[in-house]
Amino acid sequence: MFGRSVGQHQLVMLAALGADRIVCLTPELSADALALQRSAERAGLGFHAVSERRGLAGLVTSGCDVVLLSEGLLADSQQIRELLDDRAGLVVLPADVGVDHGFERIDAARAFAGVLRVRGHMVDRLDGLPPDIDVPSALLRIALQGGTRVIEAPASILAEGSWRLVRHEREARAYENALLRRHAALALWSTPSQALGERMADRVHDRLSPRLIAGAAAALGAAAAVLAWLGYGAAALAAAALFPMMLSAALRTHVIASLSPEGAGEADRRWPPWVGAFLLAIAILLLDYGTLWFPAVMLGGLIMAMHGVTPRRSRRAIFADSGLWAAICAILAAADMLSIGATIAAVVLLIMVLGTVYGADNGALTMRE
Repeated sequence: MFGRSVGQHQLVMLAALGADRIVCLTPELSADALALQRSAERAGLGFHAVSERRGLAGLVTSGCDVVLLSEGLLADSQQIRELLDDRAGLVVLPADVGVDHGFERIDAARAFAGVLRVRGHMVDRLDGLPPDIDVPSALLRIALQGGTRVIEAPASILAEGSWRLVRHEREARAYENALLRRHAALALWSTPSQALGERMADRVHDRLSPRLIAGAAAALGAAAAVLAWLGYGAAALAAAALFPMMLSAALRTHVIASLSPEGAGEADRRWPPWVGAFLLAIAILLLDYGTLWFPAVMLGGLIMAMHGVTPRRSRRAIFADSGLWAAICAILAAADMLSIGATIAAVVLLIMVLGTVYGADNGALTMRE
């Protein structure tokens, strides 16, 4: 998910919980285990891969705190910290909803939520059990029999999507979508360039890297300037129209690539307003500096001004979309009406800027979140 395995996401969770060593229970030292080891070492954590309970001997002492995460569990470490409160404990969910979400039933009323914190002496008790036991299940039973504190997590954490077992592609995709909704909600259609770019990024982020998409955005910007210099007005402005969309896609893929259960990817994904406006003004200027300098400067400047005075999620934000204005100018250039059309566009923008600044109720057009 987001370019990383579930194990790598769990490594981030454990590091956030204060772990200094990772013990991975795996039947063999697979490529995934080796990749996880490299990730742990880069994070400054010790890493051990063991295939059975005897491998735990010497790794866990009675004075250690041991945190067990179920295979496939992804959760917000802040929620885990709040539930455990820095003490030993076993997190459970109501059985009726927990079992439906794939969690192991403990008894008629409870299901194991996938998080267990015990002292090391509990792990020592595994030595008295047969060698072919399932270590996580056995440790869970030992903790229950040893009177470990039981912590009841609200069922709402499952509905929120912040606590999930991921064992199949379908579950991974559902978790990705839940994480994106929490930390990187899609732009509204009041900013069409950003909205289109972000939706495109959601479709291709697992196949294309942020650098590749950023390179495509840079290529479109360069193409707009070169085509305008060569006199291909409609093509230059079409490239300028696509540039903000591709830039938005690049920014969102970067956010997605940095996402984790901690929401590390949460960020302001709006590109600087002067970038698209500047490119549009340059493209118009290069077509005919002598006659187009005034509408080019006015249009670029007013787009930036509209950015500054318009709330981010307002319907009027559409008038600050440089990609949309560049598309309109491309149509005007194809019809040989760019000079008069760009001037009219600048006048329209000026009216919108003044109306937004001096309007009686700037919030009247704000869209619902």
